[in-house]
Amino acid sequence: MRRRLDRLAASGRIRTYANIDVTALGLTVDANVWMTVPPGRLDDVGRVLARHPMVHGTLATTGVTNLMAAVWCRDLAGLYAFVTGLDVPSAEVTVVARAVKRGGRPGSQDI
Repeated sequence: MRRRLDRLAASGRIRTYANIDVTALGLTVDANVWMTVPPGRLDDVGRVLARHPMVHGTLATTGVTNLMAAVWCRDLAGLYAFVTGLDVPSAEVTVVARAVKRGGRPGSQDI
């Protein structure tokens, strides 16, 4: 059985997923930061944010804002420091009160 699982993993047919309770790591604030970024900087800013340790997701959007980052922070002061440290013309923040479902975790309940 072990060799079969190793072969499936090596061929890319099976992947593992670690589900971590981020509150146990002291990350109590989940927020979405909606930004307006000049189109010529969109890719660069998105890639920089994607590598940031507090960011657990980034995506380009359309409309008033064109970039969104989902972030975990220790507290509201940490969220404030993150947002004020951004080099973007405009940012709006939505604090997630409770996530009902997250990608990769069907049926899970979160915070």
